[in-house]
Amino acid sequence: MLYTVVEISKSSIKRAVSAVRESWVTNFVSHILGFDHISRSEVIENHPRPLAQNLFSYGTEAIFVLDGTYIYLQHSEFFSVPKSDLQHA
Repeated sequence: MLYTVVEISKSSIKRAVSAVRESWVTNFVSHILGFDHISRSEVIENHPRPLAQNLFSYGTEAIFVLDGTYIYLQHSEFFSVPKSDLQHA
């Protein structure tokens, strides 16, 4: 669709998107995201969360808390259960 709007060939757009993706992975993701961008000692020293530290820490370990309570996932209506089936359950 993009190639129609900007009137550039599909192959040129594919090369550009691939180059941008590769550049992001090389220059952004490895320095900003992931476990390799920060050391364990830096996490312990500079990023403690008071509640997690009080509940789980003795001061020498990194604490990683993952809470998925508010992660909402969309689902297809194709897989929904009819109301009549729910009433009989």
